[in-house]
Amino acid sequence: MKQLFRHAHANVPFHRQKFDRLGLAPGAFRGLDDLHRIPIANKSDITAQEHEALISETVNPENLILHCTSGTSGRPLRIYRSWHEERMLQQLRWKVYLTYGWRPTMKRAKMDIPPRKNPGRILQALNRFGLMRSRPFRSTAPAEELIQGIADYGPDILSGYPEGIAALARACRESEGGQISPRHVCSGGGQLTQLARAQILEAFPSAPVYDVYGSTEFNLLAWQCPETDYFHVSEEGMILEVLDEDGCPVPEGARGQVVGTALHSFAMPLLRMPVGDMAVRGPEACPCGAGFATLGAISGRLSDLFTLSGGRTLHPFLVLDPLDTMKAEWLRRYRLVQTARDHLVLELVARPQPADREVSELQASLSALIPNDIRLDIRFVERMPQESSGKFRLSVPLTDP
Repeated sequence: MKQLFRHAHANVPFHRQKFDRLGLAPGAFRGLDDLHRIPIANKSDITAQEHEALISETVNPENLILHCTSGTSGRPLRIYRSWHEERMLQQLRWKVYLTYGWRPTMKRAKMDIPPRKNPGRILQALNRFGLMRSRPFRSTAPAEELIQGIADYGPDILSGYPEGIAALARACRESEGGQISPRHVCSGGGQLTQLARAQILEAFPSAPVYDVYGSTEFNLLAWQCPETDYFHVSEEGMILEVLDEDGCPVPEGARGQVVGTALHSFAMPLLRMPVGDMAVRGPEACPCGAGFATLGAISGRLSDLFTLSGGRTLHPFLVLDPLDTMKAEWLRRYRLVQTARDHLVLELVARPQPADREVSELQASLSALIPNDIRLDIRFVERMPQESSGKFRLSVPLTDP
């Protein structure tokens, strides 16, 4: 960590100017106990920089691998890595996959995860020997076409955005066409709710479902423990902090914003970078005995917070968490939409529609969780929109509160 700080100060203009402005000399940073002395990065300041200011002066930008964030929480961020850094992060991911029982000979169907424009010579060579094979599928394709396509491919592993996999699972339960029987299911890139997990397990009962928490900036942040409900933090690749509004670490069981520091990113150092997500801090060591620090849950995007009158904020999962744990066989999908500072609409897809009494009881129980001056209505819909990326938003805040 000391080496990374000194490297950033000596070779990266953006960090050098920031540290000099704050009076942070290279020798002032002695280890993790001094991490708090580095100010949390302002993402808007970073996206406003030319890449020359963010990349180490010791590397040639033309030789780096470029990744771009989705931009769902603001202007897209361009991330540059060296070939060596890219391979190292992929190896960390595969260490996790191996613990889940994956093997390089297995075939993988990737739903709504864009394929590489150029898979690279190494991956092409591995594919010729029957290793690391994968094929992309779009969850927005007609259900029967999608099911038949994946069934014909016959994957051992099914991965993708959680709602895309859940939608496929619901379609499989209702389909009379091809059969899909993956040996493993892996969710990532979104909120895997208990409802979605249950629907996936119902359709693919022989496949364990695991959730992997990643981002463009850090690749792998945490992954679901095979033995507990916690997420192991990828401490080999990064330092992950869960901080409150004042930038202080939250206690175990509390929710805060996720801030990361990439331990192996020397081409473009990422020091105390907000990921844009909220998470619940778990125990310092997982009860499974693996020794990793943990997260209790990933709680969605920080930008999804609802702004109420008087400057108050409401985390949508205050309403959605209880909904996710309720035992209602009719519930298929849901999302919470803010239409005004004092008005929330809970949209539900139901099959069949529940009795009026059930709806009234649900509305009363959820309304009790929010401030008295906020109205919550329930609306039944036939379907819900999907983003062009294939992701699905569980909560939609007011665009201009």
